Amino acid sequence: MSNEQQVRKATYRMRDLPGRTGMGASFLYSEIKAGNFPQGKLVAPNIRVWTEEIVEAEMQRRFDLYNEKSA
Repeated sequence: MSNEQQVRKATYRMRDLPGRTGMGASFLYSEIKAGNFPQGKLVAPNIRVWTEEIVEAEMQRRFDLYNEKSA
């Protein structure tokens, strides 16, 4: 198995997202429902995960949007 195949991407469950994003769980649920935050991937019944790349990209999108409005 090559090194590329061995690399495991970090994933976060909903309970991890508030600490990673600075947003509360209730706010995240409302943003997901409104389509303003990625839904993540369902990996088992009632278990949804977000990759680190998706969370970082979403936070960057929000920073960029905020900076556009502030400029």
